[in-house]
Amino acid sequence: TLSVSIESLEDSQETVVAKADPLGLQVQDITEELAQSLKLESVEGVLVSDVTAGNAAAEAGIRRGDVISEMNRSIVKDMRDYQNLMASVQKGSSVLFLVKRGGSTIYIAVKVE
Repeated sequence: TLSVSIESLEDSQETVVAKADPLGLQVQDITEELAQSLKLESVEGVLVSDVTAGNAAAEAGIRRGDVISEMNRSIVKDMRDYQNLMASVQKGSSVLFLVKRGGSTIYIAVKVE
């Protein structure tokens, strides 16, 4: 019998997603506490917790602390949405992100290599 806590399982899933991300992004769900500490208006979207230097996302200008609210004009409410949308990304294509940074909202296109 194998017993694993839900928290451990969620942590391992996030790590797997981060390693598999072809753009070099590590993202996480936005909790109520995180939203309050970062002065975000809502918990919708995913927070960029790390960007691998030299990868496509870093070169396109995505930064740690950005909140991704859309990918290719599809709403990203949480990690599940992000994972589902990333699964459909093809090598050689571009991904259009809607990013909230500070008080601004900007579009950033990232070429998948």
